[in-house]
Amino acid sequence: MRDVVITVSSLVVIWIMGSLLIRRVGWFRGQSPVFVYGAALGVGGGALSVLLLLISALTDRLHLIWGYLLLAGSVLLRVRSASEKRRDASAALLDRRVGLPEICLLGTLAAIVLAMIAAGSFGALAGDGLAIWAFKAKVFFLTRRVDLTFLRDEMRFGFAHLDYPLLLPLLEWWVYSHLGHVNDSVVRLVHVGYYLSLLAAFYGSLRAVAGRVTVLLCTVVLGLLAPGVLNTLDGYADLIQGYYALLGFVPFVAWVNGGKPRDLASAGVIFALGAHVKGEGLSWLMAIAASILLVQWRVRTESPQRLRPLLTFLAISAPVAGMWPLYRWVFGIPPSPMVMLPTIDLVVSRLPILLGALLAEFDTRGLWQHGWGLLWAFTFLGCLRAVTHRSPARFRILCCWTPLIFQGLVVMTFYLLTVAPLRWHLATSLTRVLLQFGPCCLWASAATLFPVEPFRLSCRGDNPAQA
Repeated sequence: MRDVVITVSSLVVIWIMGSLLIRRVGWFRGQSPVFVYGAALGVGGGALSVLLLLISALTDRLHLIWGYLLLAGSVLLRVRSASEKRRDASAALLDRRVGLPEICLLGTLAAIVLAMIAAGSFGALAGDGLAIWAFKAKVFFLTRRVDLTFLRDEMRFGFAHLDYPLLLPLLEWWVYSHLGHVNDSVVRLVHVGYYLSLLAAFYGSLRAVAGRVTVLLCTVVLGLLAPGVLNTLDGYADLIQGYYALLGFVPFVAWVNGGKPRDLASAGVIFALGAHVKGEGLSWLMAIAASILLVQWRVRTESPQRLRPLLTFLAISAPVAGMWPLYRWVFGIPPSPMVMLPTIDLVVSRLPILLGALLAEFDTRGLWQHGWGLLWAFTFLGCLRAVTHRSPARFRILCCWTPLIFQGLVVMTFYLLTVAPLRWHLATSLTRVLLQFGPCCLWASAATLFPVEPFRLSCRGDNPAQA
């Protein structure tokens, strides 16, 4: 119990840090308070990991004091004006209705969390959760630094994917350092915290664009996804990657629907932090960049003006997202061979295998075998509605789906060119990779199928996508 209390306390510190950064800097301005509560752990954890990575490049020791200095700096940032707070308070109106459906939802989610904590008291993490993320955290804890000798030793420790970003290992190091020892069972609470934050961010953001019953149903569908629960208990990073994708996807959709440049800035910050979770984080960032370019393609202005949103997004996201690739290059951390050169024969021979694996995940039998429930059924209906929609808002709705399409094409290309045996690679990773799409797909489907009036007719700014 002592270890549980210390672990939860260390996560609360990160949550407070993120909450202060969001409110002081003004990210997610105008979003629901529930969404902000859900985003706080992601912002705090991302900021802490980026700071620790920077410190490790400058010194040879990691100390808890750096995290608390970041917390103190968050407190000292400027406080927004009263008028800004009043404008943001208007976003809370949709979240004040709490009735029997919300109580049932909270009860269901509480039961899931208690089950996770109970399961976490038995045994250690599993698979990659133990061999990649927790293993690195233990090395950092025992050596008291980001051990470059370890990260360069591909021959002995190649199983740990040494070129993977370090957000999750550094957060687990944070927990181990507070505990004073390694505990694989309670470190799972890091993943449980992200799981709860995902559900809060999903509910809070979707409540502003879809009906109350739809939001509750979709939140329960997301909360009961078997792949998501298992991913959390095993200590994998895929649900966390999906969480950061959702946090950035929401302000991107707000910008497409007539939002302001600060929405795009918020998206840039979050996708930059998400690039420190897994390698897919960079492709998510580029999918958003390509989507911004698609939106701006419709603008009938001079090229410099047309490219301004994309350049703003990249100027905000690229320095933070590029820290880990630069770190690897400077300190000589070798990349793992992942893909081979494409050939027509290779693509033709592998494409039927890939499509067959996807159909096995999506067909009626696979929905229940893999625990996807209603997720992909909602996604299929949402895509169909977006394509067949006939209204002035059609272009805006389609733009909301473009990041998912671009990222899907990247994933398919990766599988077609992977150096690993394709059937084995699909069997061991496809469900986890699809989990990264789950939150955004469900959110976009609900917003497309069951929108409330403000989403359909939103024209709050000068964004060309509203035309």
